[in-house]
Amino acid sequence: MTPKQDQRQEDSCVPRTRPQDLSHHLGPRLLSYLLDIDVKSAEACDDELSNELEGSSRGLALATLKKARDDVESVEYGDDISISRAEIWTTWFMQRSGHESVMATRLHECSVGRKDERGATDTVEGCLAQIVQDLYAGLVIYSRTEDKAKAKTPWGYWCFQHPLKREFDRLVMQDSDLRHLFLGSNETPEFTGWNTRSTGLSGTYYLLLFAGNIIGSGLKIAQFSGDPLTVDGIVAGALMSVAMIRLSLQGEDVSIPVRVGFSGILLPDGCNTIEMTGGIIRATREEDRYFWSGTPLDSSGGASMRTADGQITKISHHGDIVLELDVPYTISLDRADDEQWWLPGKMATLARINEAFENLRLGLLLSKPSDRYTIVQSWTSIADPMDPWNGLSYANESAFFSLRPAQLGEVELGEWVRWANLVDDHRTSSVSVSIRRMLMASSERSNPEDILVDAVMVWENLFGCDFDTTKKITGALAVLLSPEGGRSSEKFDRQKSYKRIYGLRSRVVHGVPGLDLMEVGDGAQEAVDVSISALREIFGEQHYLLAIDSSDKRGEKLRYKGETRN
Repeated sequence: MTPKQDQRQEDSCVPRTRPQDLSHHLGPRLLSYLLDIDVKSAEACDDELSNELEGSSRGLALATLKKARDDVESVEYGDDISISRAEIWTTWFMQRSGHESVMATRLHECSVGRKDERGATDTVEGCLAQIVQDLYAGLVIYSRTEDKAKAKTPWGYWCFQHPLKREFDRLVMQDSDLRHLFLGSNETPEFTGWNTRSTGLSGTYYLLLFAGNIIGSGLKIAQFSGDPLTVDGIVAGALMSVAMIRLSLQGEDVSIPVRVGFSGILLPDGCNTIEMTGGIIRATREEDRYFWSGTPLDSSGGASMRTADGQITKISHHGDIVLELDVPYTISLDRADDEQWWLPGKMATLARINEAFENLRLGLLLSKPSDRYTIVQSWTSIADPMDPWNGLSYANESAFFSLRPAQLGEVELGEWVRWANLVDDHRTSSVSVSIRRMLMASSERSNPEDILVDAVMVWENLFGCDFDTTKKITGALAVLLSPEGGRSSEKFDRQKSYKRIYGLRSRVVHGVPGLDLMEVGDGAQEAVDVSISALREIFGEQHYLLAIDSSDKRGEKLRYKGETRN
């Protein structure tokens, strides 16, 4: 076990506490901060802590916390006790008298025995760091609340109430970069501005909400790390958010972190992290619950399947694997851009996420066509530095209907990684349609007519042309899939078979009445098999074809190759 895994285990396990103990109420991580003790010690029950800390400043802080705990326990709660307690604890920790620090910071300073200031507050970053420190207790309590859809976020209201909030706003409006976000216009009032972001969101943005949004983004970035939440971790995430916004406003290339949870397969036992060209995949951790808690995935359940040797493979609809990647991010202040949100670059963040997941899906399909493994995007969390709420999406129940749970072996995992890397390395925009249609035909469609149409569209995207379409497309396919040195009659037979499937597809598209449903079903499966084989060739041994940006020229290249081969 690594030190990081050990630390996570310490944070998640509190075997020595009872429901009424402070460690159970607050979690050992927050309690260790408040009392300035290590996490292991903070897992102890209250009686052990009292004996250990008696007569010290930490003992005084502990006594104050125990009194607050008794007050919290005495309150009559509604139906959702955990949320009510979280709100009461947050309110208690955020209380202050005049310009004093909040109660949580005062308790920490009492335990430490000195003021714990984070530095000068005459800069945007310094001001933000001090606000984060004061809000830390509320942020940790919120992160421990399971139903986040009902829980009240602590950083909005309490950030607004913070004595440094007005100073933070003033510093933002004096900042040579950040001020441009809030200069207003004829359509928007002062201290607001319009922006369009590549995460798919645009609209009026308010200085009033800026500090809270930055802190929320910092919390999300800190959660992305998988490490226990600390003041320093959230501060680092918030400052990273400010830096990303600055760079984007300056026209620099910026990337933001994203996490995608997906369901359908399990990694081999003992395999936790794999580096790929498109990012890192890893087994889901308990901390990932933060990203989907409060969504319908809470009650979505999962699926199971019995293998040939009698073993049962179970998957969770909230995801068993997570993809970690960085994606492009832009901020535009031109309101006219909102009218052309669909243009390339305007949705660059979402486009790269979709592309990366498509590459994983196609790589999995090509790695073992006989099993047709498939995965579904369960949830996505984007660290948009301007808005912590933008970028959370999750699948609905119907998305999981095609899943057949499976656990990969070491060899299967190696093949998946190899093919996913090949797709990521060689993919070009000119074959994106064939990738999407292949994935639709193999796992998203249930109607044989739709499967047939999608599968044949793969052929057209790879080798389509303006005239003599059937002959040229099927001819190119026949050359692609015929073995080197094979008989010309074999290529002829392949082309004849492909023409039959292509003709069947045309009759479906043109609404010809009286089609034989069995013929359509068989033709659809044949078309899928051919499309998978074609993509295995074009991303594998013959990936040189992807350097040709025209489907017509790709087909011409293959047909010429077939003629010279004869």
